[in-house]
Order: sequence, then C-alpha cells, then structure tokens
Amino acid sequence: MANPDSGLRLLAKLRDIREELTSIDRLIAAYESASDADRPGRENELVTVVGTERAGVDTRLAAATAIVDEDPALASWCSDSVIRIDNLWAAYCRGWDARAEGGATTDLRGDLRACILEIAFLTVPARVNQNLETLRVGGRLSFYDEFADELPDHAMASQILEWMSRHPKTVEGVVDLAGGTVVRADPRPLRQWASVGMVLALGTLMVLIASQSRHWMGWLDLAAKPELRGGDFVRGILVAYAGAVLHIGIAALKQQRTASANGARTFTALGNVLTWIHVNESALLFYSFVVPVTAGVFLVVQGKVSVASVFFVGYAIDSVLDTFVERFEKVAPRQTEVVVAAARG
Repeated sequence: MANPDSGLRLLAKLRDIREELTSIDRLIAAYESASDADRPGRENELVTVVGTERAGVDTRLAAATAIVDEDPALASWCSDSVIRIDNLWAAYCRGWDARAEGGATTDLRGDLRACILEIAFLTVPARVNQNLETLRVGGRLSFYDEFADELPDHAMASQILEWMSRHPKTVEGVVDLAGGTVVRADPRPLRQWASVGMVLALGTLMVLIASQSRHWMGWLDLAAKPELRGGDFVRGILVAYAGAVLHIGIAALKQQRTASANGARTFTALGNVLTWIHVNESALLFYSFVVPVTAGVFLVVQGKVSVASVFFVGYAIDSVLDTFVERFEKVAPRQTEVVVAAARG
C-alpha cells in the first residue's frame, strides 16, 4: 500500500504543474484568437511566461518523479503516468524550441493539452472526493462548474467525467454523465445498508400507525367508519406501497433497457440496487411517509378499500405530487401578495 503522505505530495506537485500548464494553454488560445494588431503583444507575453514557467515545471516534474521512485507501491500505481507526463512536456519543449517567432502553435497546444489531461486523470478524482466530503449523502456536485478552472474546456472535462464513470471506484459517488454531476455516496457498506434499514423502518412504522386507525381517527376527530378497521388501513397502505414500488421498478427497467440499447456505460438502478437506494435515501424516506399518508386520506374520503384505486394512488404518487407542487408554486405568490397587502392595511 502506498504511503498516504507520498501520494498527497505527488498530487500536490502535479496540481502545481497543471496550473502552470493551464496558464500557458490560455495564453496560446489568446494568441491564436488575437487580431493581427494584437498578436505581437500576445507573442511577447507568451514567450515571457513560457520562459518563466519552464524551469518551475522541470523542477516540479523532477520532484514528482523522485516521490514515485521512493515509494514502490506508488510507483506500481502511477509510474507510467508520470513518465507520460514527462515525455509530453519534453515534446512540448522541443516543439517550442524549434518554433520560430510568431510561428504556428497547433502542435504545441496538442502536446500541452495531452499533458494536462494525463495529469487530470491522477489529480481530478482525488479532488472530486475532497469536494464530495462537504456534501450530504445524495447531494450533487456540478462537475463542469467545479472544475472549470482546472480543465481547459468542456471537451476535456467530459473525457475525465466519462473516465470516472467507467471506473466508479475512483470516486465516492455516482457519476451522472447526462447531468454532468457526481452524486455523493458513502463508500462504507454499513452506511449504505443503513439507508435500506431507515427506509424499511419508516415504512414499517407507517404500517403500524395505520393499524391503530381507531386511535388516530378519534384524535383527528374523524367520523368513525365501521367498514374501515385497522386491518383495512394496513392492507390499503401495503397495496399503495406495492404500486409505488412497481412504478420505481418499471422506471428502473426502462433505464436499464435504454442503457443497454445505447451501449452507454452509465449507472443504473437495477445494476446497483444498494447504491441507488443509498444515494436516494432522502427521496425514498419522503415517499415512505407520503405514500401511506396519501393512501390513508384516500381511504378516509372513500370510506372503503378499493384495491385497484389504492394501488394506483401509490403508482401515480409522483404525478400527484408534481401537480400539487406546480399548482402551489402558482398560487403561493398570489396569496402571499394578498397577505402582505392585508398586513400593510
């Protein structure tokens, strides 16, 4: 196992190198897009910065190589990557030395960006994990926004994000390629199983509460309905839960089939059931509460258990909540204005 201190020192050196290379890349981009009048000034700026940064990059690369050579475990992990970074930087330097003043920079920029990308494969996953530690389970990290300063453009960021998606154990989260985000997940199996336990515990509690309907109906001053007993509420809520689970299952199956049809290497609920439950624990806890409450209200209003109706209450709970939230967002501002106007007299 690699020495943690050695690994941290290596990543620090590589991040410093990447920062210097990124600065040079921005100057090359500015030079290439400059007008004829501005180009000489951009050329002078580029020559000055490359001359200043070159020795620093060489020194840091030598230090990074020494760190790897001193730690056999670290060397087995990334010695080839460090050598590629060194070779790409050497290729850039040879091209720079052979370039005439005001000459083309296309090949130079290609070598430079390849070097930045090689560094990013080592440094970005570790930085992603650091940023994820500041989020709660299920929280989303916007990858493109977080790493806009560290990676030159969207194309390179997409390449890194896709690589992390293909190597899910490199990050403590779930990579969402379509959304360009990484969802926080705790890597500890016990913590992931705890999410399952919390959802099941809340569901069980709601069923137990349903079985005591005669108590809470009296407390809520609801008219007693002889045809609805505790067992009827339990049956209705279990049926509603079944509808909600079926809805989730169908959505997961559609996701799996779409991923298979497109050949996409993406995270799917069916392929990662435990992790999916874990990263969605907040939403599942919410639905574990909302489904029985909605089903209970429906049973009280209907005055009887209709298995098909209660089943589709659970199945369609997403649509019902979306409609409610949409209407609430439209009504709330108007009602707020009325209240404020009344308060002002």
